[in-house]
Amino acid sequence: MKMKIIEVVALVKLNFTLNFSSIVSGQLTQLSSWRVYFHSVL
Repeated sequence: MKMKIIEVVALVKLNFTLNFSSIVSGQLTQLSSWRVYFHSVL
């Protein structure tokens, strides 16, 4: 029983880490694209 709880916690942590990293990388790509856009305009 304890093993199942540990597995669930590990899965939740893994999912949270993957979601967080994907959100951060998405924001970074948005920032870089905005920077390229401003450089092309200016």
